[in-house]
Amino acid sequence: MKISPYAMRDETQDVKDFKDEVSHLLNYAKYQNKVILEGTPTWIGREGETALCYITDAGTNTYHFYKYYYVFNQWRYEVSVGATV
Repeated sequence: MKISPYAMRDETQDVKDFKDEVSHLLNYAKYQNKVILEGTPTWIGREGETALCYITDAGTNTYHFYKYYYVFNQWRYEVSVGATV
């Protein structure tokens, strides 16, 4: 994602600084997400950390994507997608 430059006339310096910070984060920041195959997170996460997991079920020939969240000192998950192989 990249934000195009634009003019902010008649705005306070605080608003201009905020726009610059958000633009910098969106244009230049790096986002990292761990990917796990066939399992659950085994490490102690940091609050708010996420991990993606791809799990296949050989018995039914389906696969599922799980998104794990580390909140309140434990891993929680949600199933995002399930499909037939």
